[in-house]
Amino acid sequence: MGDLVLKLAAGVGEAGANAAATDFKAGEAAVAARRGKIAAAETDTAIREELSSVIGNIRAIRASSGISPDSPTTDAIIDSETRASERQRRIRVGNITEQAASDERSSGFLRSSANSQFLYGTLGSVARFGSDVGSRYR
Repeated sequence: MGDLVLKLAAGVGEAGANAAATDFKAGEAAVAARRGKIAAAETDTAIREELSSVIGNIRAIRASSGISPDSPTTDAIIDSETRASERQRRIRVGNITEQAASDERSSGFLRSSANSQFLYGTLGSVARFGSDVGSRYR
């Protein structure tokens, strides 16, 4: 009987170890999601600051050339730079944000899987134990 109890304990231990490994992966995915959200915010800020710098440079260059800061050409150049920068920002931030959301979904799925692994692994070990006991003591 002791060998059957030992086998049961080993099965429960294995279920716990498998669940812990999956839970660890869930934690890694959650950290990746948090990093992604931070990276998206940093990227957004960096691109906005870069656009501000570019616009400042355009205005300075145009002013040093004696061109009015209100000229239609200056406005057109700034509008063009702004559109290009905003498009780049939306794409880059969107891609980073989507990856972070995917990592977050993975984390939730893996945590749920870890719980199921432990539950069903333990139930399987108990069922095998019951079957083994029934076979041995018929």
